[in-house]
Amino acid sequence: MDPMTGADRASPALLRVFAVVYLTVQGAKVYLAATLDLHPDEAFYWLEAQNLAWSYSDVPFLTPLLVKAGTMIAGDTSFGVRLVFLLLGAALPFLVYRAAVRVGGAATAPVAALFSLLIPMLATLGLFALPDVPLVVLSTLCLIAVLRALERGTLTNWIVAGLIAGL
Repeated sequence: MDPMTGADRASPALLRVFAVVYLTVQGAKVYLAATLDLHPDEAFYWLEAQNLAWSYSDVPFLTPLLVKAGTMIAGDTSFGVRLVFLLLGAALPFLVYRAAVRVGGAATAPVAALFSLLIPMLATLGLFALPDVPLVVLSTLCLIAVLRALERGTLTNWIVAGLIAGL
Protein backbone atom coordinates (compact mmCIF):
# COMPACT_ATOMS: atom_id res chain seq x y z
CA MET A 1 0.00 0.00 0.00
CA ASP A 2 1.21 3.43 -0.91
CA PRO A 3 0.76 5.51 2.29
CA MET A 4 0.16 8.71 0.30
CA THR A 5 -2.59 7.38 -1.97
CA GLY A 6 -3.64 4.16 -0.28
CA ALA A 7 -3.10 2.39 -3.63
CA ASP A 8 -1.74 -1.10 -3.99
CA ARG A 9 1.24 -0.67 -6.35
CA ALA A 10 3.88 -2.89 -7.88
CA SER A 11 7.53 -2.15 -7.22
CA PRO A 12 9.16 -0.43 -10.24
CA ALA A 13 12.33 -2.48 -9.67
CA LEU A 14 10.33 -5.72 -9.76
CA LEU A 15 8.60 -4.59 -12.95
CA ARG A 16 12.02 -3.94 -14.53
CA VAL A 17 13.23 -7.41 -13.53
CA PHE A 18 10.08 -8.90 -15.02
CA ALA A 19 10.61 -6.95 -18.27
CA VAL A 20 14.23 -8.12 -18.62
CA VAL A 21 13.38 -11.77 -17.91
CA TYR A 22 10.31 -11.62 -20.16
CA LEU A 23 12.22 -10.18 -23.12
CA THR A 24 15.08 -12.65 -22.65
CA VAL A 25 12.75 -15.66 -22.53
CA GLN A 26 10.68 -14.47 -25.50
CA GLY A 27 13.81 -13.72 -27.54
CA ALA A 28 15.16 -17.20 -26.89
CA LYS A 29 11.80 -18.76 -27.81
CA VAL A 30 11.58 -16.83 -31.09
CA TYR A 31 15.14 -17.81 -32.01
CA LEU A 32 14.52 -21.49 -31.24
CA ALA A 33 11.13 -21.50 -32.98
CA ALA A 34 12.74 -20.15 -36.13
CA THR A 35 15.72 -22.51 -36.14
CA LEU A 36 14.46 -25.86 -34.82
CA ASP A 37 12.94 -28.40 -37.19
CA LEU A 38 9.35 -29.43 -36.62
CA HIS A 39 8.68 -32.00 -33.92
CA PRO A 40 6.80 -35.06 -35.31
CA ASP A 41 3.56 -33.98 -33.61
CA GLU A 42 3.91 -30.49 -35.06
CA ALA A 43 4.40 -31.94 -38.54
CA PHE A 44 1.20 -33.95 -38.07
CA TYR A 45 -0.72 -30.83 -37.00
CA TRP A 46 0.73 -28.94 -39.97
CA LEU A 47 -0.46 -31.72 -42.27
CA GLU A 48 -3.95 -31.58 -40.71
CA ALA A 49 -3.96 -27.80 -41.17
CA GLN A 50 -3.50 -28.20 -44.93
CA ASN A 51 -7.11 -29.35 -45.25
CA LEU A 52 -9.14 -28.09 -42.30
CA ALA A 53 -12.20 -30.14 -41.39
CA TRP A 54 -15.15 -29.56 -39.05
CA SER A 55 -14.21 -32.52 -36.89
CA TYR A 56 -11.14 -34.55 -36.06
CA SER A 57 -11.00 -37.78 -34.13
CA ASP A 58 -7.40 -37.44 -32.98
CA VAL A 59 -6.59 -33.72 -32.97
CA PRO A 60 -7.83 -30.98 -30.61
CA PHE A 61 -9.85 -28.67 -32.87
CA LEU A 62 -7.94 -25.44 -32.18
CA THR A 63 -4.50 -26.84 -32.97
CA PRO A 64 -4.76 -27.18 -36.79
CA LEU A 65 -6.72 -23.93 -36.95
CA LEU A 66 -3.95 -22.04 -35.12
CA VAL A 67 -1.28 -23.73 -37.27
CA LYS A 68 -3.18 -22.68 -40.40
CA ALA A 69 -3.41 -19.08 -39.14
CA GLY A 70 0.33 -18.98 -38.46
CA THR A 71 1.28 -20.43 -41.83
CA MET A 72 -1.01 -17.98 -43.60
CA ILE A 73 0.93 -15.13 -41.95
CA ALA A 74 4.52 -16.45 -41.93
CA GLY A 75 4.46 -19.14 -44.62
CA ASP A 76 4.93 -22.91 -44.48
CA THR A 77 7.98 -22.71 -42.26
CA SER A 78 8.64 -24.03 -38.79
CA PHE A 79 8.28 -20.45 -37.55
CA GLY A 80 4.96 -20.08 -39.38
CA VAL A 81 3.65 -23.29 -37.80
CA ARG A 82 4.62 -22.01 -34.34
CA LEU A 83 3.78 -18.31 -34.72
CA VAL A 84 0.33 -18.21 -33.09
CA PHE A 85 1.49 -20.59 -30.36
CA LEU A 86 4.43 -18.26 -29.63
CA LEU A 87 2.04 -15.33 -29.33
CA LEU A 88 -0.26 -17.26 -26.99
CA GLY A 89 2.71 -18.37 -24.88
CA ALA A 90 3.97 -14.78 -24.76
CA ALA A 91 0.58 -13.61 -23.46
CA LEU A 92 0.49 -16.08 -20.57
CA PRO A 93 2.61 -14.08 -18.06
CA PHE A 94 0.27 -11.12 -18.56
CA LEU A 95 -2.75 -13.34 -17.97
CA VAL A 96 -1.10 -14.68 -14.81
CA TYR A 97 -0.51 -11.06 -13.78
CA ARG A 98 -4.18 -10.25 -14.38
CA ALA A 99 -5.35 -13.24 -12.31
CA ALA A 100 -2.88 -12.40 -9.54
CA VAL A 101 -4.15 -8.81 -9.35
CA ARG A 102 -7.63 -10.18 -8.63
CA VAL A 103 -6.38 -12.62 -5.99
CA GLY A 104 -3.46 -10.87 -4.28
CA GLY A 105 -3.40 -7.27 -5.45
CA ALA A 106 -1.20 -5.24 -7.76
CA ALA A 107 1.84 -5.35 -5.48
CA THR A 108 2.17 -9.14 -5.67
CA ALA A 109 1.05 -9.65 -9.27
CA PRO A 110 4.50 -9.02 -10.82
CA VAL A 111 5.92 -11.77 -8.61
CA ALA A 112 3.36 -14.24 -9.96
CA ALA A 113 4.06 -13.14 -13.54
CA LEU A 114 7.82 -13.44 -12.97
CA PHE A 115 7.44 -16.92 -11.49
CA SER A 116 5.42 -17.95 -14.54
CA LEU A 117 8.54 -17.17 -16.57
CA LEU A 118 10.79 -19.16 -14.26
CA ILE A 119 8.76 -22.38 -14.28
CA PRO A 120 10.27 -24.40 -17.15
CA MET A 121 6.95 -25.80 -18.38
CA LEU A 122 5.38 -22.33 -18.60
CA ALA A 123 8.53 -20.54 -19.77
CA THR A 124 8.77 -22.80 -22.83
CA LEU A 125 5.03 -22.82 -23.50
CA GLY A 126 4.46 -21.78 -27.11
CA LEU A 127 7.87 -22.86 -28.35
CA PHE A 128 6.21 -25.86 -29.99
CA ALA A 129 2.85 -25.97 -31.76
CA LEU A 130 1.09 -28.31 -29.35
CA PRO A 131 -2.48 -28.42 -27.98
CA ASP A 132 -1.19 -27.58 -24.49
CA VAL A 133 -0.70 -23.93 -25.43
CA PRO A 134 -4.33 -22.96 -26.14
CA LEU A 135 -5.48 -25.21 -23.28
CA VAL A 136 -3.30 -23.43 -20.71
CA VAL A 137 -4.18 -19.98 -22.05
CA LEU A 138 -7.91 -20.78 -22.10
CA SER A 139 -7.68 -22.26 -18.59
CA THR A 140 -6.05 -19.07 -17.32
CA LEU A 141 -8.67 -16.94 -19.08
CA CYS A 142 -11.37 -19.11 -17.51
CA LEU A 143 -9.83 -18.60 -14.06
CA ILE A 144 -9.89 -14.82 -14.61
CA ALA A 145 -13.50 -14.99 -15.79
CA VAL A 146 -14.57 -17.09 -12.78
CA LEU A 147 -12.82 -14.70 -10.37
CA ARG A 148 -14.62 -11.80 -12.03
CA ALA A 149 -17.95 -13.64 -11.86
CA LEU A 150 -17.41 -14.36 -8.16
CA GLU A 151 -16.72 -10.66 -7.55
CA ARG A 152 -19.64 -9.32 -9.54
CA GLY A 153 -22.06 -12.24 -9.46
CA THR A 154 -23.90 -11.29 -12.65
CA LEU A 155 -25.32 -13.83 -15.05
CA THR A 156 -23.35 -12.31 -17.93
CA ASN A 157 -20.05 -12.89 -16.12
CA TRP A 158 -20.98 -16.52 -15.46
CA ILE A 159 -21.98 -17.03 -19.08
CA VAL A 160 -18.63 -15.64 -20.25
CA ALA A 161 -16.81 -17.98 -17.86
CA GLY A 162 -18.87 -20.91 -19.15
CA LEU A 163 -18.18 -20.07 -22.78
CA ILE A 164 -14.45 -19.87 -22.15
CA ALA A 165 -14.56 -23.18 -20.25
CA GLY A 166 -16.46 -24.72 -23.17
CA LEU A 167 -13.69 -23.83 -25.59
